[in-house]
Amino acid sequence: MHPVSFQLKRGHLSAVRVGRGIFKEAKVADMTPARFDILFLIHNHLPKWMSVLSGFTMEQREIRRRLGLSAPTISKMLKRLAQLGLLTQERDESDGRRNLVTLTEEGLRRIRQAFQVVFGGQHLKRLYETFVAQRMPRGGRRRRRWRIVDAVFTLFERILDVGRHLGNTSSEVYGLNYEPDH
Repeated sequence: MHPVSFQLKRGHLSAVRVGRGIFKEAKVADMTPARFDILFLIHNHLPKWMSVLSGFTMEQREIRRRLGLSAPTISKMLKRLAQLGLLTQERDESDGRRNLVTLTEEGLRRIRQAFQVVFGGQHLKRLYETFVAQRMPRGGRRRRRWRIVDAVFTLFERILDVGRHLGNTSSEVYGLNYEPDH
């Protein structure tokens, strides 16, 4: 394995470990970073008004495509989420080739609880900003804050570029949303 590949893998596994710890500490039952990715995607892929009218439903092949994972991997993950009572899977009545995945009431409750942990507490955002800030020269508070944000965006873009260069075909699920400090 190339040293860069190895370090990217180690970084990913460390991020997963930290994510699991955050969910465990916040007592979000049965939540892992991978499960969060799927539930987040189903919850957020439609505008809110459409999701409320049609339920939080998404095609299984679209989940696979958006996350860039293999069909067997997605199938196994969805089966486990269904066993946990967080979603249901069924064939589309109008097109039997399509599998529809829908959040249950419990799945909706848990992903919204996880939203509070991930986006409300901003644990990971602070961790990444701390990492970048430790490597930056000192400066004025506001100016330094924007240099940190720029550095996080640059890091994000570089990691995306590595993935694209190596054949990643997934689409962006999470964007970087930074608000200025006033």
